[in-house]
Amino acid sequence: MQRILSLIVLLLSLAFAGSLPRDARFDQAVDLIAPNGIPLEDALRSAATSVGLTPLLRDIPATLVRVSLEKKPFRQVWDLLINTYGDGKLDYILLENNVMLVASPEVVSRYVPKTAQQPATPTEEPTVRRSYAINGNPTALKSFLEAEIPGIRVTVAPGQPTLLITATEKQHSEIAALLAQIDRPQAQVDRVTRNFKLAHARAEAMAEVLSSALEGKSNGQQAQGQAQPQAQPQAQGTAFFTADVRTNTLIVTASPEQMARVEALIRELDVPVKQVQLKVRIQSVDSSVVSSFGIKWESLSGGNLVGSIIDGALSLIFDASKSLAALNIRAVLDILEQQSLARRLSDVTQIVEDNYPNFEVKSGSRLIVTPQVQGEPTREFDVGLLVRVVPQITADGQITLEVFTQTGEQPKQGPIANSIEVVQRSDRTKLRIRDGQTVVIGGVVSQETKTEENKVPILGDIPILDLLFKQRETSVKNEELLIIITANIVSDTR
Repeated sequence: MQRILSLIVLLLSLAFAGSLPRDARFDQAVDLIAPNGIPLEDALRSAATSVGLTPLLRDIPATLVRVSLEKKPFRQVWDLLINTYGDGKLDYILLENNVMLVASPEVVSRYVPKTAQQPATPTEEPTVRRSYAINGNPTALKSFLEAEIPGIRVTVAPGQPTLLITATEKQHSEIAALLAQIDRPQAQVDRVTRNFKLAHARAEAMAEVLSSALEGKSNGQQAQGQAQPQAQPQAQGTAFFTADVRTNTLIVTASPEQMARVEALIRELDVPVKQVQLKVRIQSVDSSVVSSFGIKWESLSGGNLVGSIIDGALSLIFDASKSLAALNIRAVLDILEQQSLARRLSDVTQIVEDNYPNFEVKSGSRLIVTPQVQGEPTREFDVGLLVRVVPQITADGQITLEVFTQTGEQPKQGPIANSIEVVQRSDRTKLRIRDGQTVVIGGVVSQETKTEENKVPILGDIPILDLLFKQRETSVKNEELLIIITANIVSDTR
């Protein structure tokens, strides 16, 4: 009984000559880097010991192995060494105690258990290994052939467009027929080279767009020929793109048909970007005044009040061209400034390109907290108001504004020791206005509490009696920030 169990264990561990059993260690990644070449015997020994095997090598051909294989499964590396560099003279078998015997097929056959050597039936055909020079992708063709013709053994020769296939004569005939149909050499296409000096678009961005367009890829996918700032050629099938950043020139090498399409796309894409003039004014106004204006504006019938856009805050759109009451919000704020009822915190006018994402206005200060412990980084906080506006011109000539606001209160002692708390509030909104319209966004940003004491002279200072002759009044003052944004499309006067 013990001999039978030993034989079963031996059969399971040995399997058959020329194949590795299913074991996780034979699927682990190994490296074999020898660009200058090493003897095949040394390469086999290095690969075997890397997964804990003891190699026993005999009659190894004196062949130099030049490979650079990084992080490849041991099973693949081992088969490549045996099949590619063994010249059909090597076979292997895994013996007990992790001994790997590599020798000629005649020597290896001596160690195959007799119970595993099944007599060949008359229907079995001998297998032959042949090499096939191919034109297409070797890995893709390997997967295709293995799926179409089960039972064959396909190995990709490293660094060469060659497949090493072990199969029967009948299977080789099928393989040759399939390759003749699908692996046809690509026809030689005449190419032309042209330089495109771009006037408005960036060359590297244009190269990326054109490569995606020629390949039929979406802009959300990274094209294989994505341009690099170092002006390296980018292959796209039969088209190549080179972006020269210094001169903003796009060099294209492609077929005449592709070149015609590239030229048409560049004419459509290399155009000046439309511009928008943004006028952003930040005004601090007493909340009572803002409330009065809100009632007055809503009572304007046919005035320049166009619509409300944000719930819970004063947000109105004005159109000066429709104002029957001739109400000008900026002029009203100027009058409030003269009466000390409002303070202008910022007033910026700037022209930006359509969809420019980095236009922002800051009003306030920056708090810099030095570290208390050596090695800690310096921390910075924005205190005040931040307004970021991204304009986008629509196809019908209107303007979409994406407005982001953030307010930061004055810092105070945090909930834990040696900490600072800065309360920040942010909001994001998107609205559509016509050319020349003004949007007003408002919200309470600060609150001031003041206590005043009124008393009768002399009597108000007498203890106990002073309670009858003096009075304390507490007032709360809210300040509200109004953000006034006017957007105008800049006309192209050329």
